[in-house]
Amino acid sequence: MTSLTQIVTYAASASVSASVELDLESKHKPLSSIPPANVTSKRSSLRMENWRLYYLVNAPGFDYNDTCKWAKHYPLCGEESQSPIDIKLQHFNKTGELPPLEWCGYEKAPVTMTLVNSGHSITLSGKWDENDIPYISKGPLSDVYIFEQLHFHWGENDSVGSEHTINGNSFPLEMHMVHYKKEYESFSKAMKYPDGLAVVGLFFDIASMGSDALTLVLGGIAGVSSSKDTFELDPFELSAFNAADATQQFASYSGSLTTPPCSQSVMWIVSLNTLNVSPKQMEKIRTIKLSHGDTHNYRPTQPLNGRDIYIFTQWSKLYMSDVYTLTSET
Repeated sequence: MTSLTQIVTYAASASVSASVELDLESKHKPLSSIPPANVTSKRSSLRMENWRLYYLVNAPGFDYNDTCKWAKHYPLCGEESQSPIDIKLQHFNKTGELPPLEWCGYEKAPVTMTLVNSGHSITLSGKWDENDIPYISKGPLSDVYIFEQLHFHWGENDSVGSEHTINGNSFPLEMHMVHYKKEYESFSKAMKYPDGLAVVGLFFDIASMGSDALTLVLGGIAGVSSSKDTFELDPFELSAFNAADATQQFASYSGSLTTPPCSQSVMWIVSLNTLNVSPKQMEKIRTIKLSHGDTHNYRPTQPLNGRDIYIFTQWSKLYMSDVYTLTSET
């Protein structure tokens, strides 16, 4: 796991400020309460509910050839709090402290584990015993968020692929771990609420030694080479992805799903550390056949539109996380 090179300087003043210098020589190297960023308006919430019913009945398909057209059939994709975004790590101010993000149950393997080619990605889900279902809490989250599934986004080559970017820099692979708020009981219900979902984004960068967890997933690739294929994997612990360690430093903001219907119901947690993926692993991933002949499945970054971005830095597992606020940009 690669960590961002950070030099934090505290100004000798009443209001503590900090700046970060990042090692950007290599394109892929970069890498109690917080007021929420701009949340979905009541008008948008009504649209979300009306259009959700439409999607369930006769939603058209979508592809990545022209993502600007998504809003024609999925109006929420044209709203103002969309994801992904470019996270510009520049000057910021320390604004408080919060408990570290807590990962629970990820060290327990599910009873069954299924890999699916959705036509837009490969999705990994599982079924756990009732008391073993993984969840995340604390950090920027106001409640417990239950694990739903994880999936991947990639590009045609190693210079592109991630949906979020850091200071304009892309990574070849990004994994999204999708969670829904426990209070709302299911992913489909949680999508209707501005605080319904929490998605953890993890970047992968090219390294000679790849990810052991990815090796386990890619063992089922032959079984999901085409759209709608499913394959039963030998269950393994999600902690194999090392997400808890990777998210000791992360950016958080209020945004949306990055695919239609683009519901603006997501608290994003984007790791500022990178995990490893080998060239051979990326080659296998690119053999996956997506719908409409797509050769990539990443949405371009969307305007920030004045939303705040918070940076969480956990110096020790025993202490609170420092929270910094980046300057808002359009």
